[in-house]
Amino acid sequence: LIQTELNQVNSGQRQLTDNDFLGPKERERRRLQKLGEEGKSDEPKRKDYTKYFNIIREKVTDIQNKRRLEQLLKETKQTMDAFVQAGETKNLDMAAISNAKS
Repeated sequence: LIQTELNQVNSGQRQLTDNDFLGPKERERRRLQKLGEEGKSDEPKRKDYTKYFNIIREKVTDIQNKRRLEQLLKETKQTMDAFVQAGETKNLDMAAISNAKS
């Protein structure tokens, strides 16, 4: 298997990538070498949008949580109304009923 891969690399059929090299030390050395080369290039650095996307994710999560709470409140009100209509208010806390109806 390794000989086959070596033959493919030597013949030009396959090109090695950074992930093809074994060993954590060699991968780290190649990663640092690549970072050093990128720092020297004339390419502009990419802008970091992490904060922007984190804020968007938080807003979406807040909206989802609000919808879940509204749905839970709606279901609770429906359940309490069903108990009240059935006349089974003995087991329900009257404060909870009044809070759910408001």
